[in-house]
Amino acid sequence: MALFTKYQKGHRVIGFNTSKDGIKWNEWKVLGHIDMGHYQISGENNGKISVAFNYHPDPKGLNWRTNLYYLETTDFGESWHTASGEEVQLPLTKPINPALVQHFQHDSLNCYMKDLNFDEKGQPIVMVLSSKGYESGPKNNPRKWELFHFNEGKWDNHVITTSDNNYDMGSIYIEPHGIWRLIAPTGQGPQAYNPGGEVALWLSNNNGETWEKKKQLTLNSERNHTYVRRPVNVSSEFYGIWADGHGRQPSKSNLYFCDKDGNVFLLPETMKKSAVKPEPYNIPDL
Repeated sequence: MALFTKYQKGHRVIGFNTSKDGIKWNEWKVLGHIDMGHYQISGENNGKISVAFNYHPDPKGLNWRTNLYYLETTDFGESWHTASGEEVQLPLTKPINPALVQHFQHDSLNCYMKDLNFDEKGQPIVMVLSSKGYESGPKNNPRKWELFHFNEGKWDNHVITTSDNNYDMGSIYIEPHGIWRLIAPTGQGPQAYNPGGEVALWLSNNNGETWEKKKQLTLNSERNHTYVRRPVNVSSEFYGIWADGHGRQPSKSNLYFCDKDGNVFLLPETMKKSAVKPEPYNIPDL
């Protein structure tokens, strides 16, 4: 299954294709087409494919995005259900529908999609960033990293921390015995209020209810770090990967990765051999 967004005449239409061999693909099917469309994120767990998405309200325009929706399928898109098992008819066309998880629009908040993962029971966990508006700068603070966890038949909502830009991006890690981690640029970087910042590792020991910053992974950087991604079938030695870059002018961009404990390594800018060891990254002095 391939899940993606199509840009169609000022709309963002989300849907999916399926294939038996990855070469020949079935007809594209629409998941949602509410007002001006959506952005979606997705995940897979033991054959269950899950999607979470927001929507662009008309006539506010594509800069605005709000609400949080969730759907899942266990039969490769033949049928789609809410987290509680209610079957829905596609495509979704109304803002108020059974897939609605959080009515951010009621509180005049934007919703930016970040990550989707699953707890030990296979129940979905959706991470978003909420803010007061699309413009950069301090006036739309606080921008909150929010978790929505489907737990015992309902969606629990917890706030991890805050950020200074809507496009700060990180990943959520679910480990045994209620240990959850967030690796993300939650600290203000050298280009304040631009995408990215300084990367930190946050930890929860109670299934995401409360959080503590355990380690600062980058600090005193020349450029903002952002877009921390969780590798598929993540290894403790290769736990997250991201890049840096100047938020306001053309610049070079380095690649970094970290292990589970938050030790950071810098990938070489040039390689003269087929294999080169990455360099340990140490936080620069002021």
